[in-house]
Amino acid sequence: VAIVVSDVMMPGGLSGRQLAEKILGLNPQMRIVLMSGYADEPEYDSAGDLPVLAKPFVKQDLVQALQL
Repeated sequence: VAIVVSDVMMPGGLSGRQLAEKILGLNPQMRIVLMSGYADEPEYDSAGDLPVLAKPFVKQDLVQALQL
């Protein structure tokens, strides 16, 4: 796995941010991009180091997020 793209809000009690924390705990170099359908989500997650894309997004938005 080279890149993880996850929604911020997921069913089952685990959020995208929590998933990212778990993944980064195992592999700190993993590229992770979060996405959200809610307009009030910040451009970056609360820690400030994971990009958060607003849904719907276009391929160029994802490319730009991965270049950060």
